[in-house]
Amino acid sequence: MASAFRDLRVSDRLAARRRTHRQVHRWRKRARADVRRALILGLMVLLVIPVLAVPAVTAQAVGPLPSVSNIVYGNLQQDTLIYDRHGTLLADIGKQGDHRIVVPLSYVSPWVMKATLATEDRTFYKNSGIDVGGIFRAAVADLNHQHVTQGGSTISQQLVKQLYIGANPAPTLQRKLKEAILAIELNREFTKNQILEMYLDTIYYGSQTYGIEAAARSYFQTNAHDLTLGQAAMLAGLPQAPSKYNPLTNFISAKQRQAQVLAGMVSEKAISPAQAQVAYAEKLQVFPPTTKFQAPYFVDYVLETLAGSYNIKAGDRNGYRVYTSLDLNLQHMAEQIVHEQIAQKGNFYNFHDGALVSMDPTNGEVLAMVGGDDYNKPGGQYNFAYDVARPPGSSFKIFTYTAAIESKKVNMVSPILDDAMVFPIGGDPLGFGKYIPQNYDHRFHGTLPLKMAMGNSLNIPALKTELRTGIPAVVDMAHRMGLTCLGEPCNVDHPVDTYGPSLTLGAYPVRLADMATAASTLATLGMRHREAPLPRVRLRRGPHPQRPSRRRQDRDHQRLQRQLDDRLHAQPGDCRLGRQPRQQAAQPQLDGNRRGRPHLA
Repeated sequence: MASAFRDLRVSDRLAARRRTHRQVHRWRKRARADVRRALILGLMVLLVIPVLAVPAVTAQAVGPLPSVSNIVYGNLQQDTLIYDRHGTLLADIGKQGDHRIVVPLSYVSPWVMKATLATEDRTFYKNSGIDVGGIFRAAVADLNHQHVTQGGSTISQQLVKQLYIGANPAPTLQRKLKEAILAIELNREFTKNQILEMYLDTIYYGSQTYGIEAAARSYFQTNAHDLTLGQAAMLAGLPQAPSKYNPLTNFISAKQRQAQVLAGMVSEKAISPAQAQVAYAEKLQVFPPTTKFQAPYFVDYVLETLAGSYNIKAGDRNGYRVYTSLDLNLQHMAEQIVHEQIAQKGNFYNFHDGALVSMDPTNGEVLAMVGGDDYNKPGGQYNFAYDVARPPGSSFKIFTYTAAIESKKVNMVSPILDDAMVFPIGGDPLGFGKYIPQNYDHRFHGTLPLKMAMGNSLNIPALKTELRTGIPAVVDMAHRMGLTCLGEPCNVDHPVDTYGPSLTLGAYPVRLADMATAASTLATLGMRHREAPLPRVRLRRGPHPQRPSRRRQDRDHQRLQRQLDDRLHAQPGDCRLGRQPRQQAAQPQLDGNRRGRPHLA
């Protein structure tokens, strides 16, 4: 019996000890929970109370903060876009390595907004800039991991991080406090739609694209307002982990993320389950980033003009919208013409590249510019229409005859003797041999009126007209009609005595764009317009377009234009312009050497 009692007392002691351990464990658990609740409440107090009640204490805790009231939404960094005259995009010029295009919220597909809100901030239109429930959940997760590992950031906080704090800040509590304070201030200064618009124009979507418009163009080659539900869901899933969910490098993960976004939209009743299934089944074609420009020679020319006239560099991020004079339909025709002419006649005439400039003579607007046959071939970036000077051949004779008519030394019916000429020097590479000019047909035609000599582009009558008028007068006329380059190098003012008799035959290099300007001066009866590729640039400031200058008297140019248009005094040739049912004037190229020689029309 005594043994039984003894065993009972031992059992009681063991039971009591177990009860004590359980009580201690429960007490410690409650204590830890109390500590955790205290920490969470303290965090919430740090986040909310200083913002609402104690600004001074908040400022001391987190340091100086920027003022959200100073934000100018229209100044978000973005690309310069270059358009043709009809609004077709020619080029997106961004900083090397990234692109951003700002668009209004009304332009964005509703699917994008619904997918973004369901994924990033379901209480966006209700919260004050911070989501207390999200902060609570994030704080619990952070405490369990002993450091900050999970965020509860709203769209407002993410925007604040992009605009004020930086895209990849250190994950500290002080940074979270700054985000929360600035997010609340942001919601006080701007409407919810303004905040959402700024967010969609600012957030990073991977592949060096910022903003939904740049992402839509980069990944799907479409616009933000044309995005389908499937495309919008895939893009909305990118901001949390752009590299991990990039459809270009990890399409399987991107599809999994898309499914999560669609599920969230169903949960928020933004779409039905059936819509989600259709969107997930949609076959998406994802495109790699491209930097290909339409009309690349013209785009380079525009960029040079922007830098020289407006001090706008290619890497500027001020979001300029450049509306050019180019007609893309005419540009495609011009590119095809150049390509076909090289293919058909290049080997026979020994030329392997070409250029073309089309200009509206009434205002100088460049309608088409082809600087070469292939921009992407090695060395193909040289713009033979603008950057490279070439001998103009017989097309230079327009300056000789215009100067002669102005001088009153000749007129259209003045007799010119077409016979042999011999110059004692200038006929060999060293300049010491005889120079004996020839006509294109290697024949002489006797005495004939000036208008017939000009209409048939005879070389010897042109030389005699030049010598009678004076080489300085011809050079002066060429500059006044539009030539900025006459001889090489182009950036040097060559003395008049540099030029010899072969000037009128086009022996000295000129720019094709300058020749187009000069020809347009004739077409407008003396009203010279410099080439104008930029009728409209959306700028904060900049020079006003220069008014055209009248360079010559109308009657002189009218006489020459009438003669160039006179089909009765031109011999048949391979020029097809005369068959066109409209007024035209042309200086044919009949010197027997077509390599590098322009034709003016």
